[in-house]
Amino acid sequence: RKVIQRKEETDTGSPAALTDFLNYGLKRYPSEKKIAVVWSHGSGFKAVTRDIGYDDTSGNSMDMPEIVFALGKAGINERNKLDIIGFDACLMAMLEVAHHLRKHAKILVGSQQTEPGNGWPYDKILKHLKHNPEPEKIVRHIVTEYKNFYRKKRKADVTQSAINLANTGAAVNALNDLGNYMCKNMATANGSGEVKVKTVLAQCRIAAQNFDFTDYIDVVDFCQLVLKRVYGRYPELDALLLKLIDKCKACIIHQEYYGNGVNRSNGLSIWFPGSREVYYLNRAKYLKLDCNQYNKGWSQFLDQFYND
Repeated sequence: RKVIQRKEETDTGSPAALTDFLNYGLKRYPSEKKIAVVWSHGSGFKAVTRDIGYDDTSGNSMDMPEIVFALGKAGINERNKLDIIGFDACLMAMLEVAHHLRKHAKILVGSQQTEPGNGWPYDKILKHLKHNPEPEKIVRHIVTEYKNFYRKKRKADVTQSAINLANTGAAVNALNDLGNYMCKNMATANGSGEVKVKTVLAQCRIAAQNFDFTDYIDVVDFCQLVLKRVYGRYPELDALLLKLIDKCKACIIHQEYYGNGVNRSNGLSIWFPGSREVYYLNRAKYLKLDCNQYNKGWSQFLDQFYND
């Protein structure tokens, strides 16, 4: 390995540090294809101090609006997107997180589950970059090399996903449409003795594939579980669930998992907290994400779910 330059110690939890690093890399190594990887502890969207880029010395980290701000300050925007943004960190493969970054990158690579301390196997990944492949081919290699690396180490319950950010808008719309329907129909029961829709949703949320943060659930698995319980009883709900499954699958370029604890992972998580306390502790931060800017169907559903 050849050391090109040693940079001074910096606060990785500062948006300014990310902007400075991007400016440095883009100036020193100009390229038509661009990939940036943000490393260190991650927690999706909701942690107070560990969203992404947590600095062990300062205790600082960046939330999603700060990531977007840092990218924008470095000239990364809708007219000059990163081809790939990678999160070598835990719990970042969420629909809400991916959608928030859609104007600044074309593809997001991240894990639904927590990542082992070794992170990505960069030596194996970087070998694939030598031949200048297309971004979709690169992200497939990243996902596969990551899974194979931990399978050889017999480190189970790992996940990795490559997400096409051009398709997250349709998936978010489908999620919000489902939320709007459920707001109107949670108390519905079909016939004598039938359980209410809200009860079915609560039971399926518990049963769905979840991760180290149990309120992050696999959206496709959740929808499939609900469909098994209600199919044919509520035709409009059936259609909305099938649409959400289809739109989420369309976001996934490639997805891998290893381990029985994550064997119903499909590549994208959503937030569905398990208690009123967890919901209201994180609600304000959740509402700042772009998935809630135009159609708030899912967040309004969560409001109603925990207020009824």
